Parts: sequence; structure tokens; C-alpha cells
Amino acid sequence: MPPPILRDAMWFRRNKALYQCLATESYDAIFIGGGELIGPGTFSVALKYWAKEICKYQPKAKLFFFGVGVASNCKEIDIRNMRDILYMANGIFVRDAKSRDNLVSNWGLNATEIPDVVFSWSNQVALVSNPRHYLLYGITDFQRIHKHGIMLLSSESDYFEHSLKEIVALNHTGVKLFYTTQDDFYACKRFQEYCFANGHNQIGIAMYEDLKGLITEMSHAKTVYSPRMHACILGKMSGAEVHPILISPKMTSFKEKYITNGQDTNIYRSILEGVIRNCMTV
Repeated sequence: MPPPILRDAMWFRRNKALYQCLATESYDAIFIGGGELIGPGTFSVALKYWAKEICKYQPKAKLFFFGVGVASNCKEIDIRNMRDILYMANGIFVRDAKSRDNLVSNWGLNATEIPDVVFSWSNQVALVSNPRHYLLYGITDFQRIHKHGIMLLSSESDYFEHSLKEIVALNHTGVKLFYTTQDDFYACKRFQEYCFANGHNQIGIAMYEDLKGLITEMSHAKTVYSPRMHACILGKMSGAEVHPILISPKMTSFKEKYITNGQDTNIYRSILEGVIRNCMTV
């Protein structure tokens, strides 16, 4: 394996096209974020090169991190990689309190906590008055469950057994599985096979090809269960009763902040729009 400095240079060469827009256009502001996680690995390398290219081609542009998360497991090399660009920022806006604390502990920088940027879609989701009957239950790839370790499940089979027991306990006649990524879709297929093998042939899978299709499904659902935060946000904006599946600290804090309080999602959109307006006047 090549040393880190050579590996980083190879990554930049392979991905140089990502930065060409900085050399060919003029920008008043650059926003990095929309759900990205400031954390270890490839993203920290990317930010190192973004800092260099922004300084080279867009020295007068305002720079903001907007709606980002900040990981707890950054290594020293990641902290060094991202230091320059974070110190360059005119403003950093994070999606939760833990991210704000991590930013302080890793870089000594302060940030403003804002709602997740997906809430800005609240005016794009049309609430429908048709009867809502079925329940949407989100399945994710087991590696995400195992990574966080909160559910204390050691295998995909254990996860499937746990999920099926929960679905049966809900005692709902119409259940559809749903997904937000390709890996989750394949996990849904495997879980459905598990359900069939255990005598639950009535559990279907919602079929759609894009975000619009997912929102349409949610607009017809009475209840949404999901281990994915953005799926829960879309469900809430669609008017469904939402129950986050608590697979991580992020999902726990999300439930406490956005589900339990019953706040109108349009308020969060207004907050986000106000923050963007303020950024442009800095």
C-alpha cells in the first residue's frame, strides 16, 4: 500500500474533474454539505484538496459548511487534512448538538445547529387527503446496524428475526417494506424471503425508482417506521405517523428533537431559508 501522501495525490488525480468548476466559473459563495459527514477517510482527503483549489481559484468566495454532521472518530491525519478548509469557512452549520461538540473538541471551532436540510423540502411534498391504510417499514443493510452496535444484534439473521417480531407485534394488516438506498433495497429482498420462509407471505415491498416515488408511497401510508433519519423526515413531511427505529445515537437525538415535539415541519424550512439569506449578507 502506498504511503498516505502518495495515496492522497493519486486520489486527487483520479478525481480532479470534481474541482474543474472552481477554475471555469466565478462564485459568490460555496456551500459544502447537505448531509455530508465531516469525518475520516476519503472525505477528509477531498476537503484537503478543496481548500487548496478554493484558495487558488475562488479566493473571494464566501465558504460555508451547511447542515453537516461531524464524526466522533476522526484520526489525527483527518483532523490535519480538514483543518485548513474549516478555518477558512465564513460559517459552519451542523445538524445536531453532538456534531457541534465534536467540532469544538477536534478543531476548537464553534458552529450553529440548524435543522437537517431535508426539511427544506417541506413545500415540495403535497399532503394528500386520500385514506391512509398501510404501514411502511424500513429495512437497512445489517452493516449499519452492526456498526452502531446499539441494537446488540450479531448477524443479519438476528436482525431479521428482531424486525419480523416487531412487525408481527404491530398487528397491522397492510405492511410494505421500503428502502432509501440500493443496499437497503437488497436487504429488503432478503428480509422478505426470510418473512416468506417463516410463513408471513403477506409482507410486500414498495416498488419505486426515485425520490418522487418514495414520497408518493409515504403520502399514502398511515405509519412509517425507519432506521434512516431522512426517510423519517420525508415521512413526517408527507403527513404519516413516524416512528424512528433507534439504531444509533443520531436516531435517538432525532426522535427527541423532531418527532416527540410534534412541530410543524414548515417551521424548519423557514429556519433554513433564513440561515441561507443571512449567509449571503456576511
